[in-house]
Amino acid sequence: MGQPRREIGTDRMRGAHLGPRIDNAKVIPFLDSIGVEYTKLAEDEAARERWPRGSRPGMWWSFCHGRMEFGPWALRARSILGDLRDPANQSRINLKIKYRESFRPFAPAVLEERVKEYFDIDIPSPYMLIVMPLLSAHRRGEKENTERQGLGKLRVVRSSVPAITHVDYSVRLQTVTEERNDMFYRIIREFDKLTGCPMIVNTSFNVRREPIVCDHEDALRCFLMTGIDVPGSRYLRHGQARSRSRGAATDRESRGRAGGLIANAESFERAGAEKQRCCFSASGWP
Repeated sequence: MGQPRREIGTDRMRGAHLGPRIDNAKVIPFLDSIGVEYTKLAEDEAARERWPRGSRPGMWWSFCHGRMEFGPWALRARSILGDLRDPANQSRINLKIKYRESFRPFAPAVLEERVKEYFDIDIPSPYMLIVMPLLSAHRRGEKENTERQGLGKLRVVRSSVPAITHVDYSVRLQTVTEERNDMFYRIIREFDKLTGCPMIVNTSFNVRREPIVCDHEDALRCFLMTGIDVPGSRYLRHGQARSRSRGAATDRESRGRAGGLIANAESFERAGAEKQRCCFSASGWP
């Protein structure tokens, strides 16, 4: 065509975050309307709060941040995150949170600069579309895995990261860079500092037969329906989701308002003191 070719780089989508953005102007009034105490955190402080040092093994976090991703997988904007080193975590999230069959596999999000420590891969996988075998140094129980049949294989601890290792030792992975994934990258980096493991489970923020959450109200509704443990929020610290006031609403009222959304302080408390949590991030974040 007589025109010079322009260099456009390898990934102009930069994460496929093309959907609706969490509206910060709506989040705080929403938290006020249900009487929740909150503290607005700086971005780096919020990243550190995601992985509180006092958390017990097997906990699951949520992440609802910025613009929603477009595509087949949760890439970090509407995610449930967990510790992939715990052998019980695969069945735990399937049964307690996703409400689906316990054998369903999960995928990791790994710091791109550390990916070669676990996989023989020399290209990025930012969209969780590449399946690679786990390096032999991290494999466990290969003889037992060969001998077991059918669902019995699910009880084999196959690797140092068993929650994301398939029965054939393959893993569908997502590589994460700070340029593309900003705060999500810092969350994984904080987890690496605490544990020495540069990756976490990343699965979509929804339950079986429900669409992925879109906004802050969807996020709260999904929280109250599931067994997610820890608040992942720029506004709520670990264990901070306490109501300011105590209304007097019945269970019927709390179920009926806003299509089942818990809409007052007392009913929010009744959902369970250890399950009161919100997960919203500022609209200004990319």
